[in-house]
Amino acid sequence: MLPLKMSPPGTEHLESLMKNPIILSIAKKHHRDVSQMNLTWAVQNEVIMIPKNTNIDRMKSNFKINHIELDEDGLQKIAKLELNDVYFNGFFENTYSIDFHIFY
Repeated sequence: MLPLKMSPPGTEHLESLMKNPIILSIAKKHHRDVSQMNLTWAVQNEVIMIPKNTNIDRMKSNFKINHIELDEDGLQKIAKLELNDVYFNGFFENTYSIDFHIFY
């Protein structure tokens, strides 16, 4: 079973990854935008994504991640952010007060 990411940048219930200083610095280092870094991280970690978008330019930008690869430093920095709420582990009980654990 693979993890699924419904909203790579985050949701209204959680702090947006679009403003995270660590991810902002990684995006700047690679001369890319934050969305591309979030999607690249997910691809490199074999997370299935469903990015919702209605903006054609943003869709085109999302497809350009095939030419981006995060180095080990970037992968480790993002992994250390402890983004459990954003990535389902603990999502339900922390966001909706439901005692349901997806990873055991």
